[in-house]
Amino acid sequence: MLISANTKILENRMSEIEAIKYFANCGFKALDLGMDDMWNENSPKVGPDYVEYAKELKRVADGCGIVFNQSHTPMHSSYIDEAKTAKAFDNIKRAIEFAAIVGAKNTIVHPKQHLEYPEFKDELRKQNIEFYGKLLPLCDEYDINILTENMWRTKGTNAILHSVCAPIDEFCDYVDMMNHPRFGACLDIGHTYLVHENIIDMINALGDRIWGLHIHDVAIDNDLHTIPFFGSIKNWEEIMKQLGRIGYKGDITFEIKALGQIPDSLLPDTLKLLHRVGETLAEMLESGR
Repeated sequence: MLISANTKILENRMSEIEAIKYFANCGFKALDLGMDDMWNENSPKVGPDYVEYAKELKRVADGCGIVFNQSHTPMHSSYIDEAKTAKAFDNIKRAIEFAAIVGAKNTIVHPKQHLEYPEFKDELRKQNIEFYGKLLPLCDEYDINILTENMWRTKGTNAILHSVCAPIDEFCDYVDMMNHPRFGACLDIGHTYLVHENIIDMINALGDRIWGLHIHDVAIDNDLHTIPFFGSIKNWEEIMKQLGRIGYKGDITFEIKALGQIPDSLLPDTLKLLHRVGETLAEMLESGR
């Protein structure tokens, strides 16, 4: 089991190549490659030399003893604006190819959620079947798995509400409806808490559908994406033990917001703390097996 951090943590602090080396120096052996920069037309991930750039990231990672255990395609997957949705789809296809080149075995692709929920729940399900169905042929072509994720939304008062795959039964249904050996679930623990779903019940229901994790802590009403034990989730040990009990075979993968306010002098200690938290979570998980 690897301890992995999302590359977005060091976003705007240094280049991705420098970030890989930085994470390695702080003890990490795996990374979750973020792709949201593909919305920027100046990103090397969308330039004419994107293949060479991907190969360079892999060469640097290999030299540091780092693997990309998973990646995250650009957010979001759909918009009311059809032209922007078409652009998002092109970005996602490129991101899947890019992830395969760097060696990731799983890539997270958000479900479409641009329509009001739950009013258009059935329509969104229909659109997502078509959406993921168009992407799944890329899995065999690039030898990579697609993972859907449980989402949330805000409306009016900015209260956090259910969205696609937030209800336990719907999340299970989304994995099952594709009925594909390369399609699974990325359980976002923070999102589960935000929409007031029981995390233990979610883990039990999903079972071996869970192929990846987004681990982070949140406030009761704020998707903080902060380090576990720094937010409102109180039962981390119980959560991790339950993952062990269901036989979770994936990695400990953090999804933490960029550390933009942390002084440079504290950055190494912060990342080393994150890695140590990951080791502690892994120990909890193993104790549940």
